[in-house]
Amino acid sequence: MTRRESHTVRTPSANSNDLGAISGASDTTHAAPSTFPDYGSRVESIDGSGSARTLPSGQSSALSPLPSAEDTRQCSSSPLRVALTAKPPVPSYCLFSLGLSPVGATPDGYGCPISGSSASVELSHPRASVDVEQVSPNTTSYHTAPPPSRTLTEEIDCKVFAFYVEGAGHWIDIGSPEGYFHSYVPQLALREPLLLAACLSCASHLMYLRGMVEKEVEQYYNDRVVSLMIPALSSDQANSSNEALLATVVILRMSEQFLELNSDAQRHLQGAASLFLDGTDWSPVESNLATSCFWTYLRESIRISFLREQPCPFELSHLSLRDDDMTIPAATDGVWTNRMTFLIIRVGSLCWGPPRQHAAAESRSLRDLLEKWRAHLPPSFRPWCICENDNDPFPNIRYFAPWHVVAWQFYYAAKVMLAVYYPDDCADKSLHDMHRYIEVCHYTNTVQAYSPLMRENKIYQTAIVAPTRLLCGLCMSNMTNVGTNLNGSHLMAWCGRFLSGREEQRRLLNFLTDFSHNTKWPSRVECTRLEETWARSKRPWLDCLGVSPGF
Repeated sequence: MTRRESHTVRTPSANSNDLGAISGASDTTHAAPSTFPDYGSRVESIDGSGSARTLPSGQSSALSPLPSAEDTRQCSSSPLRVALTAKPPVPSYCLFSLGLSPVGATPDGYGCPISGSSASVELSHPRASVDVEQVSPNTTSYHTAPPPSRTLTEEIDCKVFAFYVEGAGHWIDIGSPEGYFHSYVPQLALREPLLLAACLSCASHLMYLRGMVEKEVEQYYNDRVVSLMIPALSSDQANSSNEALLATVVILRMSEQFLELNSDAQRHLQGAASLFLDGTDWSPVESNLATSCFWTYLRESIRISFLREQPCPFELSHLSLRDDDMTIPAATDGVWTNRMTFLIIRVGSLCWGPPRQHAAAESRSLRDLLEKWRAHLPPSFRPWCICENDNDPFPNIRYFAPWHVVAWQFYYAAKVMLAVYYPDDCADKSLHDMHRYIEVCHYTNTVQAYSPLMRENKIYQTAIVAPTRLLCGLCMSNMTNVGTNLNGSHLMAWCGRFLSGREEQRRLLNFLTDFSHNTKWPSRVECTRLEETWARSKRPWLDCLGVSPGF
């Protein structure tokens, strides 16, 4: 096999939701790339203009030029021609968390460390061609037109970018009817070098996991996005209005999520919080790329909350959406999905956060908001198919769009969480001991006269099992839509621990295993927890209730 043949990739199917288009023979272990940027308290941006921005009046600090489209053309030559003999530089925004000295990490005007740094890379960037006007001895103003949209010419770049456009971009877009990440972002990426590097880095990582490219290719694109982020951080426009930077963070977090829990450092999640949460009152109603990035970013945080059973780490109380009574008209269906995203985050904060004085009242308020949300949904959120299958324990449920599926996934999961932690008729205690729920329905078949067991069986069946089955059916009915199941797998795994039927348990475990095999989405943690929980449920559960077996 020649060197070029070893990097040949299979072009994904035109149908972005075709699992067959992304499945590969490789069962590559989910391992973290050697370099993932971290964030400090200040995150900076890049606009790809090839120039540094004019400093505000009175500010006398020089900026290094930002990489231009020409820079990126040089930097983006095929990885087959680039020597990958050095690690990328350590960005300055990593130093706080790594406890490193900034010596050797300061970038020059090309996004590479100053000459002599032990962390230098072998990627050259010709200096951007710009017109310079000296305003003062300490201030330089650069004037340049936005770079034209470029065209990719390297075969490997084209194939990797195609995977993003036809696959990964659609998976990120599950909550956005406007389709920003698979339609607008690729076009913007051809003008924004950093955003293009993020698309290629994410796509190459996912392709590597599927055995579609070699490690050298994936490492090259990862190194490139890190090197381009360094000059981006010298900009003074790192804020919530920088759409290209927000999209870059969301895309890199998407790639980072394909790591098992113990390997996921969450650098693009935790580190970017200050970028998104800078006081901006994000609205679920506005339709633009920045708003879409924010809600996608929140959805990316929900998976960690469920895997660790911890509240959302971000302070969202400043959002006016908190007072939303669900009666405000929505321009698009995506608004309703964003509303439910915010609601499940609030439910998670209540159930997994520190004890609250008025927790019971808040749980009732959240339960009311869930039902108001459902009552005011537009007709488009109605399923076009609901049917039972004798050979499947879960119903077949279909909706017209992925954002409908995502919203209902969150709705059913939130219902289960409130029923487990704050059941309606047991306000004085939480019934989250899953072991007594899992087996209670089996035992009540033989102890019909014991009313406490019958009461708990009713809670178990109607408030926990029923929505869990709907959630599982909803996900399994949309097996060809990768994005919705990336969003739903951790929800199913958490709620699925309360399933008691052996066939239900087998079906859920097989689904998660098969989905992970086909997409390389990590599910080992979820599957292990399910097996352990179901195994423990076989122990005598009546001890949990303080009931004598001899009654």
